[in-house]
Amino acid sequence: MGPLGRRGRFDIDFGDLGFAGVPGKVYVPRMDARRAPLLAFAHDWTKSSKHYQDTLKHFASWGFIVVATDSGSGFFAKQASYVDALSDSIEAVFNADLGSGNLRPDTGRIGVMGHGLGAGAATVLASYRTDISAVVAAFPKPVAAGAVGRSSLVSAPGLIISADGSEDAAEAMWLGQTWNGECVHRRVKAEEGGLVEGNPLLRGVGLASGDHKTQVLVRRLATGFLLSELAGDAEYAAFSDPETEIPGTTLVDGKLIQKEEEDALAKEAKEVPMWQTVARAAIKR
Repeated sequence: MGPLGRRGRFDIDFGDLGFAGVPGKVYVPRMDARRAPLLAFAHDWTKSSKHYQDTLKHFASWGFIVVATDSGSGFFAKQASYVDALSDSIEAVFNADLGSGNLRPDTGRIGVMGHGLGAGAATVLASYRTDISAVVAAFPKPVAAGAVGRSSLVSAPGLIISADGSEDAAEAMWLGQTWNGECVHRRVKAEEGGLVEGNPLLRGVGLASGDHKTQVLVRRLATGFLLSELAGDAEYAAFSDPETEIPGTTLVDGKLIQKEEEDALAKEAKEVPMWQTVARAAIKR
């Protein structure tokens, strides 16, 4: 899994989506091919593409055309509009000549990826668009648009990445359980906000800041999954297999969820004071 955490073999070009009237950025691999898979990226709440530049460049270096909308960055951004903007960023490059002018997106190989609230937006978009072929939800948070409710309509393969001890663990768990298509949920030791590239001093005041370990781990898992699903690279098939263990991750499936629920109930029972146990027994009689 090591090489996937580093830049790929392609140099990249990048520019502004403003040429198509959409706020955001586009990153393009320098390659000889006429077509390349397309990845649309959705940022977390109050963030924008500038908070994920190295991650976006990373995916482009592995052969993906990457678009990232800057819509929905405001404090009071409407999530429904954000989903629409994510879709617009995909449409913006469909007929564009990118890079040196010889490369275009392959409309049959489209993926969406999101972080935090963006993970929910990516899921909701995939429930509406039938041309989405892969979805990556990194540390998903609850969204007003109802990602969990919409995930039962997503037929595309999905990768869910959640963090150990996450406050939003339930959101990731339910996404994985209700996903309509094949889905693999991997839990990692990481910081939920660590995918954001920012000033580490912000951590001291409770704001999201970059964590290199988190960024490398997410990039590895997402790149392997996308290469398998969008590029059809059999070398990375394990990343999209819901039964294959990946070092440094824990597969979250029905068996694990059931075990954790049983462990939680057993722990709760041990913590109940003796007098409460006796009182409950007396009430039952």
